Amino acid sequence: WSGGTFINCHTTSDVNVQGTGEVGGIVGYYQIKMSATSTMEQCSNLATVTEKNTNSKNGIAGGLVGNISNGLLTINNSFNAGSISSETTGKVQYIGGLVGRTSTRPFTANNVYNVGSVTVSNAGTNVGGLIGNAQGEVTITNAYEHGTVANTNGTGGAIVGIAGGAVTLKNVYKTGSLADKLDGVG
Repeated sequence: WSGGTFINCHTTSDVNVQGTGEVGGIVGYYQIKMSATSTMEQCSNLATVTEKNTNSKNGIAGGLVGNISNGLLTINNSFNAGSISSETTGKVQYIGGLVGRTSTRPFTANNVYNVGSVTVSNAGTNVGGLIGNAQGEVTITNAYEHGTVANTNGTGGAIVGIAGGAVTLKNVYKTGSLADKLDGVG
């Protein structure tokens, strides 16, 4: 796929999204050509998103997008208000209020927020209020996180759980509950 635009995509609260591997309120697994670009505009998720993986794959879940594998994706004017959780056992988990895991390519989010809870309880977990695992360069502008972020046995952060590249936050803040058992708070 060589890119495109997601406009006014919405998942309502009466939907329950469940899956194994990569799960998202709008997109579970996002992969396009490395040089391609896409935009997600005015999208929202109110559904409960649950990743339930018992096989050998990592568990990845996000309110809007589970896993961004390749290409450039920019998310604008979008939000998550659904509960995001993972029940994966024995493997690494990447769980975020907006995106579970970003690729090594640059990722940008503008005018976004999460008010849903983001919770996991298994070892080897990366949980974040907006992004669980940022593998590459990330820029987030005009954003907030107000949901509960809880991880009783892993790494996490109020905005980004774990960062593998440069993270730039501009006018970004956290309100609401940050669980007291959250290790590696960022």
